[in-house]
Amino acid sequence: MQRAHRFIAWLAVVTAVRAFPFAATALAAGPVEWVQLVPPAVVGLHVRDSKRDREIFFDQQGLLAVPDATTIEWQRIWSGANPASPARDVAFYDPLRDRIWTVSQSISDSLRLWSMDLSSDTPGWTARSIVWTAPGIGTNTLIQNPAYAFDPTRGRIMAFGGYRTPLVGPCYSCVQELSTVFSMTLGDTVTCAVETVEGSVPRPRGSAAMTYDPWRDRMIIWGGVSYGPIYYDETWTLSLDSPMRWTLLNPTQLPRPGTLNVATSLVDSLRQTWIVDGWELDLSSAVPADAADWTQLPVDVFDSVPSLHAPVAWFEQPDQSRIVLYDGTNLVLFTRGTPAWSVSFVTMGRLERYRPVAFVDAAREQIYAGLGVGQEPGGEINDSFQTRRLDRDQSWSPVSGVGPSPRMGALAVVDAAARRALVFGGGDRGESEQYSDLWSFDFDSGSWSLLASGNPPIKRTDALGVFDAAHRRLIVHGGFYTNPSKTALADTWIFDAAAGTWSSPPAGTDGAGWGAVGIYDPVQDRVISTTHGQVYVLPLAPTIGQWGPLATIGTAPYADSYTHAAAYDSIGDRMIVVGENGSSTGVWALSLSDPPTWTELTPRGTPPVPRYGAQLVSDTERGRMLLVGGQSQYRATPVGDDWVLYLHDLPAGSLTSTATTASEVTLSWHASESGYAATIERDDGSGWRQIGRRNPDGSGAVSWVDQLVVPGSGYDYRLSVFSPRGERVFGETHVEVPHGSPVPSALALEGLRPNPAVVDLVVAFSLPEGGRTTFELIDIAGRRVLERKFDYLAPGPQTVRLDEGAKRPAPGLYFIRMQHGGHVLSAKAVVGS
Repeated sequence: MQRAHRFIAWLAVVTAVRAFPFAATALAAGPVEWVQLVPPAVVGLHVRDSKRDREIFFDQQGLLAVPDATTIEWQRIWSGANPASPARDVAFYDPLRDRIWTVSQSISDSLRLWSMDLSSDTPGWTARSIVWTAPGIGTNTLIQNPAYAFDPTRGRIMAFGGYRTPLVGPCYSCVQELSTVFSMTLGDTVTCAVETVEGSVPRPRGSAAMTYDPWRDRMIIWGGVSYGPIYYDETWTLSLDSPMRWTLLNPTQLPRPGTLNVATSLVDSLRQTWIVDGWELDLSSAVPADAADWTQLPVDVFDSVPSLHAPVAWFEQPDQSRIVLYDGTNLVLFTRGTPAWSVSFVTMGRLERYRPVAFVDAAREQIYAGLGVGQEPGGEINDSFQTRRLDRDQSWSPVSGVGPSPRMGALAVVDAAARRALVFGGGDRGESEQYSDLWSFDFDSGSWSLLASGNPPIKRTDALGVFDAAHRRLIVHGGFYTNPSKTALADTWIFDAAAGTWSSPPAGTDGAGWGAVGIYDPVQDRVISTTHGQVYVLPLAPTIGQWGPLATIGTAPYADSYTHAAAYDSIGDRMIVVGENGSSTGVWALSLSDPPTWTELTPRGTPPVPRYGAQLVSDTERGRMLLVGGQSQYRATPVGDDWVLYLHDLPAGSLTSTATTASEVTLSWHASESGYAATIERDDGSGWRQIGRRNPDGSGAVSWVDQLVVPGSGYDYRLSVFSPRGERVFGETHVEVPHGSPVPSALALEGLRPNPAVVDLVVAFSLPEGGRTTFELIDIAGRRVLERKFDYLAPGPQTVRLDEGAKRPAPGLYFIRMQHGGHVLSAKAVVGS
């Protein structure tokens, strides 16, 4: 019992985590799961969802959407394993059925085809049955590199040409080039057929570019290559009415043969052109149907884009009058003018660092990372920092200000009571220059300062660093120093954050070395470290003790800071270690209650590729950890993807406000799963049904105005959010629509005023009618710290003092819960020092 009480006290003092507006429910251990954050590091196939005006991309975690909006924004719309491979497969959007189709590059009787219904509340991939009617194609046949296009009028996929190769037999290298036209008529059962086409037939080829011409209802085929290789510069059309007919167009000007990159093919609906590899074909009625009028796009604009001829994707945003090129690193925006074009760049805002530092300002929901080896040519070490939000899907953005000099292998901790991070040590890439300076980053001002700390430790790199929040002290242990060769250190140093002084207690050692990963255990007031399969402990109370081995049950990972990272899971009271596990990324948990026990976790979802020199930080509010930075063991440069590891099920959220008039009901919720579509449901007495959809905004808020109401009637409302963690239904409320003239009534909880509170805890709120009201201040463990009950409060906006006649709670982050008229509302509350 003593352990639990000490843990609760520690959370109330030092935990800086934003509390969701939900009822006080303890966080529960749930299925462990990997989810990749956006923006994505790698995307492959993409389709245009014309119904919702957005582009949909495939990546290793599922599907992402980019809406046709002024600002480029990536939204995760579905998580799961995609059956398609960007290297060999294609995908199309079917507006007739509101489906995405993806098909393998093999047109044969072993064809594989999947579809996803986007209108479904629980979308997923479905393998479709196929009836193959093409004669002369045997089971041991593979057709590679045909051209594909979608015929939206008839709901079918068209394919042309390719190379046919026997899969078995003595002549695997015997390749047959094709000029065949295949069709795949879509539905719950798909029929594949070889089409009979009249007219002169194009010469056999593969890798041609093909698209649908919506203005003349035909297919356009350009280029292609034979196995010679011979590059073709012909433009053909294929009429789609029965009978189909080939027509070779008469060119007025042709792109240079051999320059074709199929990925650069795009139909520009506003200009009525087809763009292929820096050229465009006029498809408007101004050009005769039997002519091919090719013109080169402005060289001065397009030559300024080095990646123009090797993009991942082109797509059009008609509402913005622009086309967009995605090259895997940047988004290039081409805005069309008359006649001039303009070009601008949007960085993906990735964190591409090897052996950086990372820390979290949980009160403001920001993660910061910096230093380390960057992505620049030659991999120079860095002195810059970047930041991104924790409560929304947002790119990394630069942090201004001058801080520590370029270095890697430094350590960083958070002194939450002082609203700052501390960064210490590190060295250059050649390990010839090292540092013992201590820097402070102020969360409120965003500024760096060098701390004059008296007698600091000897310079070092790759030391273990943790922050003892109970006594406000930084603990540094081990690392290495180059003098002149690499020398292991075994000493322990303490920086008193309140006094600003260093000391070196006789704490013994866990063995000289560097690269240990570890955490501060706030419950038993100790440091836990692990390296190369061994676990050590340093007691901190009542006085600093001696390093010694910690007896554990189970198998510890063979960890070090080059291949592993560790963080403290305050909800589960355990140390989490993430890192290399053979050819994959492993996750281990060391429970800290007696006896300490190792467990290897098996997260759901696609795991991140193994990486070296990454950082793991805790996002307690969402029951998850973030893995940032690092270098893939398969690449020589830092990776740019960020991952979250969900460890616990969090309450989804709650209703935050309602307002009613005689003609409409306005509701607001807070959804913890921001970035995923939320469904608003209503029950008017005949059962629940969907009345609309909204994407939560950056803070997770969802609002809806229901104007289909009858004065004097009652309705029930709730919110349903479908995300990678499953479907969550919450925030159910009953609303009575008043009779007569539309006089608004509102129930709202604004929260502390001011927030953070530096003196009294004054709560601002509004009531639609007078009555009994209760206020509670809840800590992150779900326990009530303060409570005030009022038998009657008048309607309208007002304030009350929550801590009147009570002891002021310790500085930290809480949430306020208000109960009135059967409704429960919550808001974040920060108690300042």
